[in-house]
Amino acid sequence: MRERRLSFFSETCFYRVKFECVMIAEAIFHWAKQCPDKPAIVHGGRAVSYGEFRLLISLARDFFVRRNCVGDGYAIIATGNLLEFWISSLALRSLGLTTVQVPGPTALDEIVVEGRRVVVSFAGSTWPSLASRCEQRGLELVQVVLAGGEALDLDQGPSTSGAGGHLLRTSGTTGDYKLVLMTAKADAVFLRRKTEVIGMNHETVLCAFDFPAWTAAGYRWAASPWTVGGTVVLEQRRDIHLALGQPGLTHAVMVPSTLASVLSAAEGSFPYNDQLRLTVGGGAMTDKQVEQVKARITPRLFNLLASTEGGVIAHTPIRDIGDMRSHSLVADRLVEIVDEHDAPAPQGTTGRVRVGVRGLVDAYINNAPAAIECFRDGFFYPGDMAFIKPDGRLVLQGRVSDLLNVGGFKVSPLSLEEPLMNYLGVAVCVLSMFSDCGEEELHVVLESNHAFDQAKIASMLRGTGKFFSRVKVHFLRPLARNEMGKILRHEVRRQILSSEGRDKTV
Repeated sequence: MRERRLSFFSETCFYRVKFECVMIAEAIFHWAKQCPDKPAIVHGGRAVSYGEFRLLISLARDFFVRRNCVGDGYAIIATGNLLEFWISSLALRSLGLTTVQVPGPTALDEIVVEGRRVVVSFAGSTWPSLASRCEQRGLELVQVVLAGGEALDLDQGPSTSGAGGHLLRTSGTTGDYKLVLMTAKADAVFLRRKTEVIGMNHETVLCAFDFPAWTAAGYRWAASPWTVGGTVVLEQRRDIHLALGQPGLTHAVMVPSTLASVLSAAEGSFPYNDQLRLTVGGGAMTDKQVEQVKARITPRLFNLLASTEGGVIAHTPIRDIGDMRSHSLVADRLVEIVDEHDAPAPQGTTGRVRVGVRGLVDAYINNAPAAIECFRDGFFYPGDMAFIKPDGRLVLQGRVSDLLNVGGFKVSPLSLEEPLMNYLGVAVCVLSMFSDCGEEELHVVLESNHAFDQAKIASMLRGTGKFFSRVKVHFLRPLARNEMGKILRHEVRRQILSSEGRDKTV
């Protein structure tokens, strides 16, 4: 029997769930009793109440029990529909299975785990080649039909050894996607921390847009409001900016690429909401984007620093452009800057970032070498370089693997990318590579099909460029990105090496 603590209390006029080890479904079922008609999800403009959400999960539990999808094992959820994902995932986890979402049939080969594996899809929305691919790989395909079933609540049905987990996939910015297991215990900490940092309560209506559930953003942002009886908006329509017209919207989360898409909508396409708290993470905004957000969306803008393995470590109010240059660390997070020997670095000295994760996440699934590199002594090492200012704010200096060797000194590409990005108004990726002659070249890749003032670019790089044999500017649109909108530097490198980008030496 798993140990858990579930308590409820009232503050003003909302309830909050506090838990140490509890399934997300249990919080949803609690709120279904307290406020059954309150929307739990708004999906594509359609509201699903807590009462209906509970019923759908209960029907799915009955369906899976009748097909013996119970106990240890993995359920690969093959659907891009986020409502279908959450119904099936919460039902399966309550029956002891560990779930993972995949973006398409070809991704079945990426989920290499030991033990029983079933593939789950919803009848009527199954991918055309899914059945044949499952047959080729010897995988059992279960197509969910909820009609005609009986509701099976959480206190009914077979007993299992405990709640199952959910697998998240890391960003893959280094070219290596890794799997991280979210247990009920990890959920309890990560979700509680997010609600407290972001400021969610029973009145929260949060738009999580269409982040896939194999990402930390798609998983944690969607689930967090349910722990406090709030509402999550999952927007999967083509015109994603329509979600900003959701009545009562209090919070929204985006990455810079999503923000760019929203800001590209015509003036008047969505309302200005001076009560909306907009959080942008996963990359830097341009100065122009910050100005546009405050003029068109909301004055309440925040920058988020987080990772799949470590969760939220900083949440910074952006009152002016200067606030974009550093991060306000979350008060109760253990974040340290250390040298190459893991000794604390003096304040103001650049070193490696490490985040305390003891007892939550300490390994990757079936990837021991990566786990040894990234997890040590209760800390997660995300691969970022940074220093902490006297006021306690953290300043990123790029990633260990991305640092440029400039005249014998290690220089962060961010120091070159940020001024170019703000001057040109486009995304920038700076790389260094060796030429055929063995000389180091600086490559500046701009996310654009249009040429820019080469002389201006050269002048902005002159201080650094003198250390390189050549500086080459490339134009690529779009830059290779992952599902979270982060630039995949290894893919950009491959693109320019294969002459996919037009270039000019400056």
